[in-house]
Amino acid sequence: MSDKQNPTNSNIGVRKIKEYFDFVQWFALPMNEREDEFGCKTQKQFAAKYDLAPDTLVDWKKRDDFDKRIQKIRNDWGREHTGSVFAGWRNSCVKGNPYSIELWLSYFLKWDKTQIVKQVQEFTKEDLLTLIKVLPEKKQQQFYDTVNKIIIEANEIAHTKGNDSESGKVEGEDECGFEKIKPAQADKLHEDKSAGNEVAEDIQENVRDSVDGQNKENNNQGTERRGKK
Repeated sequence: MSDKQNPTNSNIGVRKIKEYFDFVQWFALPMNEREDEFGCKTQKQFAAKYDLAPDTLVDWKKRDDFDKRIQKIRNDWGREHTGSVFAGWRNSCVKGNPYSIELWLSYFLKWDKTQIVKQVQEFTKEDLLTLIKVLPEKKQQQFYDTVNKIIIEANEIAHTKGNDSESGKVEGEDECGFEKIKPAQADKLHEDKSAGNEVAEDIQENVRDSVDGQNKENNNQGTERRGKK
C-alpha cells in the first residue's frame, strides 16, 4: 500500500514511523486476516511484537490521519476482493436467494422496487352484476333488496342531517353521540347532499333496472317452462 511505501515521511510526526504504518495496516485488515498477515491477533500482541507501549497504540488511534488511512486501505482491500464477492453473490442468486436477486437487479439493472406500480383492477358495476347473476335467484333478489335498503337509509340519514343544519341544530352531539354539523359546514353539506343524492338516485335507478330486468327474465323463463308443459 502507498502508506507502507513511504515509511520515511518525516511529516508524520511519530518517532517509529514504520511501526505506525504497520499498525495502520494491521488495524485496517479484517480480524481473521490480521494474524496471517502480521503474526498477531490482538492489539496487545501487536505492541509486544513491535516492542511498543500499549498507550502508544492508543495515542496513534487518536491521530487525525489514522481513520483516513484506515479507510483508504479498506477501500483498496475491498476493490481487490470484489471479484470474489461478486462470485459468491452470483451463486447466491442462482440458488434463488430473493434478497440477493433483488440487490443484483438493483445494482446491474437499476431496478427500483419502490417504483413498482401494483395494478389494481377497477371493480365496476358491470362486474358486480355479472357476479350476482351467478347466484341463485333467491340470493340475487336478497342482494338487490339489501342494496335498495342501504341506499334508502343513507338518503334518510343525509336528509336528517340536512334538516338539523337548516334548523340551527349545529352544536354538540345528539342522543346517539354523533357530532353535529358545524355552521361553517352547512353550505357545503347542502352541496354534498345534492351531489350525493344525484349519485344515490343514479345507483338506485341502475339497481331498479337490474332488478326489473332480472324479474322479466325470470318471468319469461317461467312462461317458457309452462308453455313446454
